[in-house]
Amino acid sequence: MQHDRWLASQKQRFNDTYNAIWDDRNIALSPQAAARMQEVVNDAYRDLGTDGGKIVQNQFYRIFNDIVRAGHEGPISGRNYQTLVRDLAGVQPGTSTGHYVGRLRKELVKDAEQSLKTSNDPGDVAALELLKKTNQQYNNFKTLEKLLTRPAGARADITPAGLWSAVNARGPKATQEYRDLAKIGQTVLKDPIPDSGTPGRMLSMGLLGGGGVVTGGLIPTLATIA
Repeated sequence: MQHDRWLASQKQRFNDTYNAIWDDRNIALSPQAAARMQEVVNDAYRDLGTDGGKIVQNQFYRIFNDIVRAGHEGPISGRNYQTLVRDLAGVQPGTSTGHYVGRLRKELVKDAEQSLKTSNDPGDVAALELLKKTNQQYNNFKTLEKLLTRPAGARADITPAGLWSAVNARGPKATQEYRDLAKIGQTVLKDPIPDSGTPGRMLSMGLLGGGGVVTGGLIPTLATIA
C-alpha cells in the first residue's frame, strides 16, 4: 500500500538522521545516570517481583557492560549507542516489565542528550538543534502512524475524532502542533477528510517537515487536504 511505503520511508529517514547525529560521537554514562538506573531496578523488584525485576536488572547490566566497562578504553561509540537504544525499546513493549526497561532507556537517552547540552563544541551545538527538531518530528510521526495503518479494506478517512484520539493516546509526548491541529479539527471540521492516497501524507508532511500551526503552516496544510 502507498501509505506503507511512505511510513517505511519515514522510519528510514529518522533512522538515518539519528545515526548522523550520533555516529561521530562517543557516549559515556555518568555516575548520576547509573545511580538513577539502579533506582529503576530497585523499583522493578519492588513492583514486579523477582522474575520481572531480574529482567530489568539484566537490561541494566547490559547497559553497564556496553558503556561503563567500555569506559576503560574509551566511551561507547555513537553507533553502538543507537543500537542499544533501539534494542531496549524492543524489550517487552506494552508490558509492566517493558515500562521499567523503558525507564532505563529514558535515563540513557537523557544522559546522552545532556552531554550535547553541556558541550561548547560548535558541532555538538548544531547536533543538539538537529536532535530537538528530529525528536519533535518523530513525535508527530508516531501520533499519525496508527491513523495511517488501517486494516485492508478499511476506509482511508482521517477524521477529526481520529486525530484527537491519536493525540490523546500519545499523552505528553504529543507536540503542541498536533494538539492545536486536533482542537481545530474538533471545533471546525465536522466531516472526515477524504484520503485519496496523498492527503494523509500531506497532513503529516506539513508538520513532519517543520510546518507550524500558525497561519503560514497549518492553514495551507488544511486547505490542501480538505
